[in-house]
Amino acid sequence: STGWDKSNHLIGYALLAALARLGWPRTPAWQQFIGLLSWGALIEGLQGATGYRHAEWGDVLANALGAMLGAVLLESARRLLRR
Repeated sequence: STGWDKSNHLIGYALLAALARLGWPRTPAWQQFIGLLSWGALIEGLQGATGYRHAEWGDVLANALGAMLGAVLLESARRLLRR
């Protein structure tokens, strides 16, 4: 844990996006992003339905930013390694 919930979401989804790009390289990045964003929103919605946890739009936003960051960082690393 980083000590801040939003950074945990960002880092977690950055890693998930990078792994998705590596694991399914033929699937377009935008489809993977939509899938991760949908998954994150579903988890937040279900979490809010428990009665003892809260759904937060900030978490969904942090997930989305993390997913974008992970895909961009992986692609940047790939380009640097090709040189």
